[in-house]
Amino acid sequence: MEVFVLYNVNPALVLSLFPGKSISEKLGVRKEGWMELFGAPRGASLGAGEQTQSVHVNEEKGGDASSVKSTNTSVKASQGDDEPPKAALEALMYFLSDRRQKLTGAISALPPSSPLPAESSLPAFSSLPAPALHSLPSIIPFAEMSPEELVRMAQVVYTGLMRVYLKARPVLVGSLCRIENWCDVKEVEGLLKEERKFSDLIDLYQGKKMHRKALTMLRELAKEEDDKLDRYPPTISYLHKLGAADLDLILESSKWILEEDPGMGLTIFTADEPEIESLPRDRITSFLSSIDRGACEGYLEYIIWTLGEKGGEFHDTLAELYMVDSRVKVESGAEAGAYDKLLAFLNDSTHYRPYRVMNKLSGKEMPEARAILLGRMGKHEEALKIYVYRLQDYAAAESYCVKAYQSTNNVFLLLLQLYLRPPPPLSPSPTPKPKPTPKSTPASTHLPPALSLISKHSTSLPPSSVLDLLPPLVSIADIHPFFIKTLREEHRRKLEGRVMRQLGKGRKDEVEEMLMGLEVKRVRVTDQRICPQCHKRLGMSAIAVHAPRGEVTHLHCKDRFSAKLAASRE
Repeated sequence: MEVFVLYNVNPALVLSLFPGKSISEKLGVRKEGWMELFGAPRGASLGAGEQTQSVHVNEEKGGDASSVKSTNTSVKASQGDDEPPKAALEALMYFLSDRRQKLTGAISALPPSSPLPAESSLPAFSSLPAPALHSLPSIIPFAEMSPEELVRMAQVVYTGLMRVYLKARPVLVGSLCRIENWCDVKEVEGLLKEERKFSDLIDLYQGKKMHRKALTMLRELAKEEDDKLDRYPPTISYLHKLGAADLDLILESSKWILEEDPGMGLTIFTADEPEIESLPRDRITSFLSSIDRGACEGYLEYIIWTLGEKGGEFHDTLAELYMVDSRVKVESGAEAGAYDKLLAFLNDSTHYRPYRVMNKLSGKEMPEARAILLGRMGKHEEALKIYVYRLQDYAAAESYCVKAYQSTNNVFLLLLQLYLRPPPPLSPSPTPKPKPTPKSTPASTHLPPALSLISKHSTSLPPSSVLDLLPPLVSIADIHPFFIKTLREEHRRKLEGRVMRQLGKGRKDEVEEMLMGLEVKRVRVTDQRICPQCHKRLGMSAIAVHAPRGEVTHLHCKDRFSAKLAASRE
């Protein structure tokens, strides 16, 4: 092997000396053909006996000078033609490892003008006949080979090294599969399967970008597992390593997991991985909605609340899914957790489009959700009507006004008008009815919540409008808290205005005093005064005065002297 290394012998020729079934496969040549393979005249043969004799290829007349001489190393074929001795395999590993190192250096030294061709652009290595590989260059160093010859040489070396590792050092197979390599997958995948090295084969597929093959094998292996913690994570972890370029394959390969366990399948798209976060979210949302509604909800919640997605279409879709869940739960008589989720989302999110979500409501269903959507559309009076007349939830109506007051300061007055001046019914009854008593009028029915509103939020209501709305039968005692708070608020505003005026006046006096102090300061410039920067007389030149000490310089010396003053202060 030292001679093969020294003379840069083609690795395909060296591999051909080993049994074809275990190491060289199609490269193998019977012992009778070794001499001719290495350039000996036709008809030359090895000497008989168990020990390999020295081989000489001497210079012939008119031929090129060349000599390849073997060492005295002898190997006894005690294990048969298909089982090379361990010493022979160790020697072959040494040779191929050396070739691999030299090839790596030659490939990295290629100039940009002669890049290495992609394996996919060349005929498949497995389709090449043995003579084509035997004819690869020998003797010349790798640095002098063409890029295509380097690729073929690398394929021979790495594929042969994989076969040797499988035979003599199985523990090294995994490391070779995980690094960038030139192994021909078709040549070695059968051997890896025979040795049941499935994880190494998957690593090899991944390195060769053969993701579909890897995922197909992972699914086949998952069928043998009963525990879901062993069944799904290998495929999920593999999918996390793919990016947007393989989106179709990700969706196709995740479908079976989502159908069997939507919770585990959802983790494919919610992992904290940059490749996953970069996937197009609209495609994933559409895909998940066609498989499982719960998984789609989980994904939308993840991108909205964790990743901060602000797209209106995603918020609209999540609201619609919550509506569907609410209808299903109501029909099945389950608890109203889904509806509470919808209401919380409509209150918290600011990116959905209320008019689109409103169109998904039918009839008079979900009045609370309808009220929130009307409020988002700026229709506060209609929203308050739902709270007051339909739900009769006066606390919710007040809470709504508190939230809307910053943007609509008359919202409390709207609520008070609904309490005390309810609109007439939309369709009056055709048959006359007896005139209701005062206790049964809508205004009297809503009088207690009206008085409570006036008492709690008196500062948010215009006093004159409140007095105009109150019915005549309301006593002073009923609105006593309103008067007290209103008067106090009015007094507070007057005092606050007075304080602000005094503060403004004081600030004005302070500024005027400072101005007077600055105006009385003066600098005297005579014919004898010297500029402290250039040390020349100021004369009749334009000057600059420097605060706070009043130094006087030429105008063109101002910047330099100012910089000097600043440096001295530091």
